[in-house]
Amino acid sequence: MISYASYEWVKEKLKEIWNKIDKLDIATTVSDVTTLPCPTSALGGLSVSVISIGNQFNFFGSGHLNNAVSLNNGTTYKLLDASQFEPLKSYVGDPTATTMWITSGTTAYSLPLFFDSSGVYFTPHQQITGIGSNSTFSFTQLLILAEDD
Repeated sequence: MISYASYEWVKEKLKEIWNKIDKLDIATTVSDVTTLPCPTSALGGLSVSVISIGNQFNFFGSGHLNNAVSLNNGTTYKLLDASQFEPLKSYVGDPTATTMWITSGTTAYSLPLFFDSSGVYFTPHQQITGIGSNSTFSFTQLLILAEDD
């Protein structure tokens, strides 16, 4: 017969082992990189790529502009719509902000980039002209998105 103290010790050790197995399972559940095209026609050639590990999603900017573009003061531009990436719809709370870098030739601009349940977007607070074709829009952001049960 096993004592109550021994039973509790075994129970605790089994919980620890189970937690380690669960963490290993999450760490090995890496999906392929998903690359989603920008839905804003003026920003053709840009995309958002996502690497997922469990419920953690690392978003990063990819691609190059197909054509030269000017960004208008106060206009919101979407790099990703939530309808393109279902887990983003489960985002709750205030938008998460990061910095996006636009590199055009030898010129670089930084703009706040926002993530929420509607998508990934930015709104310049000044007119930005002369962004050439082949320019990059670079950013990275990790989000943890809970799934609805």
